[in-house]
Amino acid sequence: MIQMRWINSLPLAIQLRVFLMYAACVALLVASILYMSGEVLSLRESLSAHLFTLGTVVGENTTGALAQGDPVLAQKALLTMGGDPNIRSVTLYDAHGKLFVNVPFDAQASSPDAVLRDWSIPDPAADGPFIRYRGLIRVHIQAPILLGGERAGTIHVDAELTQLYTLVERSLALMSLALLIAGVVVYVLSIRLQRILLFPVNELLRVAREVRESKDFSVRGVKHANDEFGDLTDGFNAMLVELEKRDMNLRRHQSELETRVTERTARLNEAVAGAQMALKHAEAASRAKGEFLARMSHEIRTPMNGVLGMTELLRHATNLDSRQRGYADTIHNSGTALLGIINDVLDFSKIEAGKLQLDIAPFSIRELVEDSLDILAERAHSKGLELLCDIPLDVETAVCGDAQRLRQVLINLVGNAIKFTERGEVKIEVNRADNNDTHSLFRFEVTDSGVGIKPENCATIFESFAQEDISTTRKYGGTGLGLAISKELVELMGGQIGVVSTPGVGSKFHFSIQLAIDHATVRGQRAAVLRGTRIFLVDDNSTSRKIVAAHLKSWGVVPTVVRSSANAIEILDSDATARWDAFVIDGQMSARGGVSLATAIRCRPSHAATPLLLMSKISATPAAEPAATGRTAWISKPVRRSQLHARLSSLMTSGQSSTSSVRRATPVQMSSIISLSQCRESRIKRVLLVEDNPVNQELAQAMLRELGVESVSAWTGEEALVKLAVDRFEVVLMDCQMPKLDGYQTTRRIREWEHRAGRDRTPIIAVTANALNDDAARCFQAGMDLYLSKPFTLEQLFQALESFAPEMETTTDSTVLNPSADSLALDERVVIRIREMQRPGNSDLLVRMSNLYRPNSATLIERAGEFIRAQDYRGLASTAHALKSSSSNIGATALADLCKSLEECADSANRRMAETLFERIVAEQARVLRALDVYCASTCVSATA
Repeated sequence: MIQMRWINSLPLAIQLRVFLMYAACVALLVASILYMSGEVLSLRESLSAHLFTLGTVVGENTTGALAQGDPVLAQKALLTMGGDPNIRSVTLYDAHGKLFVNVPFDAQASSPDAVLRDWSIPDPAADGPFIRYRGLIRVHIQAPILLGGERAGTIHVDAELTQLYTLVERSLALMSLALLIAGVVVYVLSIRLQRILLFPVNELLRVAREVRESKDFSVRGVKHANDEFGDLTDGFNAMLVELEKRDMNLRRHQSELETRVTERTARLNEAVAGAQMALKHAEAASRAKGEFLARMSHEIRTPMNGVLGMTELLRHATNLDSRQRGYADTIHNSGTALLGIINDVLDFSKIEAGKLQLDIAPFSIRELVEDSLDILAERAHSKGLELLCDIPLDVETAVCGDAQRLRQVLINLVGNAIKFTERGEVKIEVNRADNNDTHSLFRFEVTDSGVGIKPENCATIFESFAQEDISTTRKYGGTGLGLAISKELVELMGGQIGVVSTPGVGSKFHFSIQLAIDHATVRGQRAAVLRGTRIFLVDDNSTSRKIVAAHLKSWGVVPTVVRSSANAIEILDSDATARWDAFVIDGQMSARGGVSLATAIRCRPSHAATPLLLMSKISATPAAEPAATGRTAWISKPVRRSQLHARLSSLMTSGQSSTSSVRRATPVQMSSIISLSQCRESRIKRVLLVEDNPVNQELAQAMLRELGVESVSAWTGEEALVKLAVDRFEVVLMDCQMPKLDGYQTTRRIREWEHRAGRDRTPIIAVTANALNDDAARCFQAGMDLYLSKPFTLEQLFQALESFAPEMETTTDSTVLNPSADSLALDERVVIRIREMQRPGNSDLLVRMSNLYRPNSATLIERAGEFIRAQDYRGLASTAHALKSSSSNIGATALADLCKSLEECADSANRRMAETLFERIVAEQARVLRALDVYCASTCVSATA
């Protein structure tokens, strides 16, 4: 059906004209086409009959030549057909079907054999007379030549009826003229006809317009005929009568409605007053719930601080034997497990209290999933499980969402899968359900080969404190809150979670959430160094083998995929001349180990120097290298896509032999490790410790002694004020929860006293056991400089103190940078990840990012200062968010946390707190830039070496 929706927007008169002209033209066009087709076919048959008669007559004139076997005489007879312009060629065959003579009349005429093939004539003397057509003008004629009642030969005529073109052109011209004349006539008639037909409609339109403008429903339309338009006029007038009655009824009810509205407004005011009272009660209950949560957090985490802190100090003692150290490790592991249970309970309580809010920021789905698996890889590998990550290429994208909460859900689900799986594998798979440019639905699946869940328990497994059954609780332990928290977090992010399980076979937990696509993040393109290479892949795990092969194929690699060492040896033995550009081998295969296979490959002269990459579980210690020759490297499982590409690219582009361990440390990493393990003395030498709990005070003093820091204790806030007035300290460790004068009030009094006395600002580090999101904001608002949550480790205390350490003095020409302090401004894992994305032949990626970050961060900090002075908190929040994002990408996590606090401070429009945070951001940004100098300098030194 022809679609003519565009005509609906035209006036009715024009529509009528179009329809009439359309119908007339279509009818005339169909008739003309039928007539022209008949004429053309009739002429084609007439011309074909003429050619057949001509061929028959000329064929009879060649009987003598055929009888005498004289081709010259026959050719003279055939030349008489040249007068017909339609004939392309004439061919004469004898009685046996052999070519006797061929006369072409067209320079482009085909040979006799080609003509027979073209018309599918196997034997030119076997068939009787016929006329065959191809297309409109192409015709082939065959006529037998009889002599004395017997067949003396056959004549074939190949022709093109070009006269038909003239007939078609003439017919088209006549048809076009007829269509033009018909269109003009129909157009004139349609004008007259639409005036007659549309007059009643125009009259009704006039009446409707008058009623609409005057609001007078007493106006009536005039009936001009008794046809359908007359019935339409009667219906329109009846409608006006009903509207007039309804208008009168509305006016009568208006006064009644005003009275009712007045009464109901009074009732509504009473209901609003009651709702406001209920809201006040609800807010009071919510505040009480939040205060109870904070109090419980403090009361529970305070003794845990002593347990974990003391056991950590005990583990670092040098005079313990192996059994005593084992006892200390057991206590520390048990305390850590108990802290995990407490955190689950507190997380669930925060969700129930409505204290949990999403922090939306850009992140990479692939990096988040792979980071989550890295955290759990040791636990999985220690049980002999295969931990796998399957993420298609279309999911490798930048999105916006709460990465921290999504990571928490993944760690809960994968950790559960590892806990309930004794052998086999645990796999996480991510798929993109749609391909929208702004938002996409992502589906996460965690599959295990564990004990499974009974079907009747699948519906209740996500309830609070739920377990599979009592025996499972005794065997595996846990609070039963992990899945409940995961369900709450997924639903908070707008998604749904579920499980499919078969007892004894395994379970598949799945959830789907919608995330915004981050188009502002530009993804780096991988260099095409691997395109076209041939790589030999050996892995006995089918899922791992499929994932690694998919990565290789996406980079243009041609992989040879083998499932065992025995099959690999067979392939290598079957073709000794075969060559591969690299080998990728699982180092811990069940039958014959990967190292043994690698050694066998190295023993072959043809593969002695071929690059070789061994995959190993991080809990397994790599065995000795397969051979001293050849380029060899190790990579840990689960294999990260970026690391796999980087290791293969490095192996295949490096001209020297190199051997990489599972976890290779960079020069800057090694300097940091040495500084933290052997040179643990802090540059802070004197600290005031304000703590009312004797266990916590003893723990803090022991930790400070380990760091070479002298501590002076104060048991109350009042005592702290007195000691600060008579003595000087480099840093104050302030407990927030103390009787009478708590840490917040004490800090405010210290800041007021410093301002009145003209004293320099003493850094104050808040030490609290609370675990709510707004605790940091309360600390900064009170005037504290850093937030340290109990229980904290020796490493966390060291970093907190070092953030306020004095800078090193400059020497003759260069500044001596302390890597143990400045390098802590950057997260080394992020730096390592950036260096793993380095592509051979390109300039150093970390240096390029550093050169971009310096001016960008300076501009954002300058802009934030202007917004604070102008009290433009909306602009301040946007600027703090931008600086937080860029700082996270470069690895400046501490600076990113400060920016996050500044962003939250901008939401509450607290200028004093914003100025305090801004001063700390400026100082931290200077530390970040110095740390970047250290890392970039080490890169230059390594490149030079």
